[in-house]
Amino acid sequence: MRRELGNREEMRIEVPVLDDRTVREQVAGIVDLGMPPKKGFMKRLRELYVGPGLRVVFYHSKSAIAIGLLLYPVILDLITMVGYHSLYREYLTLMAFPMLHLILLILTNWAEEDEHMVEVKWGLPYTAAHMIGLRMFYISIFTAVANSLLLPVVYGWYETRLALMGISSIFLFSIVMLLMVERMWSYYRMILFGAAWSLICLVCAHTAGGLRDFLFGTVPLAVYVAIMVGCFLGMLFMVGKVGRKNAFACKYS
Repeated sequence: MRRELGNREEMRIEVPVLDDRTVREQVAGIVDLGMPPKKGFMKRLRELYVGPGLRVVFYHSKSAIAIGLLLYPVILDLITMVGYHSLYREYLTLMAFPMLHLILLILTNWAEEDEHMVEVKWGLPYTAAHMIGLRMFYISIFTAVANSLLLPVVYGWYETRLALMGISSIFLFSIVMLLMVERMWSYYRMILFGAAWSLICLVCAHTAGGLRDFLFGTVPLAVYVAIMVGCFLGMLFMVGKVGRKNAFACKYS
C-alpha cells in the first residue's frame, strides 16, 4: 500500500493478524514436532525387558558364560552324589543355583571392567542398573529352563517340587540382588549376600528335618507353581523398575 506524503512516498505492509484459535493450533503443531514420537506398549516392553539385545548385554562375557556352562553339570553331579535321602540335597539345590547366578554376574561385570566397557555402556540409553538387571533376567531364565528340563530327569518326576523350589530360589535371589544393585553395585555386597544365603541354607539343612517332610510330602504341587510364578513376576517388576530409573541413578563402585 502506497501513500503520498508531500514529496515522499510512504509504503505500508499490511500484516494479517491471526485469531487466537489459529495461533493455538500453530503453537501445538510446533510443540508436537519437537516431541519424540510416542512409543507403543509393546515397544516399551521391549525396551524394558529386551534392551539393546543379548550381544550388547553380554558383550565380552564369553569366558564367563563358558565357566557357567561348565559349572552347571558339576553342580548337578554334586547334588546327585549327596544322595536321595539326605537333607542336604534339597538345601544344596536352593543354595547352589543362586550361587551359580552370583558367580556369573560377578564374572561378567569383572570382564566389562577389565575390558573398559563400563564407560562405553554408559553412553547407551540404558542405566547401569538396567543392564545388570537384564543380565540377571537372562541368566535366571536360562537357569530356570535348564532346571525345569534336567532336575526332574536326574531325580525323577516325583522331585518336581525340588525343581520348582530351585527355580523360585533363583528368582527370589535375583529380586534381592536387584534391590541392592538399585542403590549401588558393589562386589562386597554381592559376596556378603551370597555368603549369608549359603549360611541360611546350611543352617536349615541341620535344623529343619521336620520341615522337609512337610514341604515335600504335604504341600500341594500347585503351591510351588504359584510361588514360582509370584517370584518370576516380582523379578519382572524389579527389572522394569530399574529400567525406568534416571541414567545417573546407579553407579559402579
